[in-house]
Amino acid sequence: MEIAERLNDQQRVFVFSTRGNPKLGKYHETIKSKLSLRGVKLCGEFSTKGYDRTGPFVIFNGGNKGRPHEADMMKAERFVMKVLPQYVYNEHETPKSRNVFVHRECMGCAKCVSICPMNVFEIKNNKAIVKNELDCTHCSLCVTNCPKHAISIKHSTKELIQIAIRHKNKVGLS
Repeated sequence: MEIAERLNDQQRVFVFSTRGNPKLGKYHETIKSKLSLRGVKLCGEFSTKGYDRTGPFVIFNGGNKGRPHEADMMKAERFVMKVLPQYVYNEHETPKSRNVFVHRECMGCAKCVSICPMNVFEIKNNKAIVKNELDCTHCSLCVTNCPKHAISIKHSTKELIQIAIRHKNKVGLS
């Protein structure tokens, strides 16, 4: 609800949640109403079963154990591909990049270049490109400061450990 207060009518959003109940019901109604009052465009909603330790499930130490599971995550990924295809990685746009993606919404403002403490980006042909991905520490400064939300970072737990190992001997910036 706090995030909904900060959104403006130029932003497109979707509601994404887990739930204990087998059916979605009206769980999203409050947030959808708040978004509507602010004039924010809702481009979709997604919900999947999640671990639930409320109500009668307390007796059984929770319901929907192990949820969301891999199949649920695949459904979530298909949902995002459908409603926000511009944020789906296109291997032809950034062939060298595996974890840091600059999407077609990039307007070449160079905020990522100036904010990145590891010098991961550069501007070529009025677009940001990833030039030193292995230097990236996944701090997400680029993601949070991009005015077009044109940068995304993905990683597994294993990859985060590899990043930490790769950067363990580097001296901090001052």
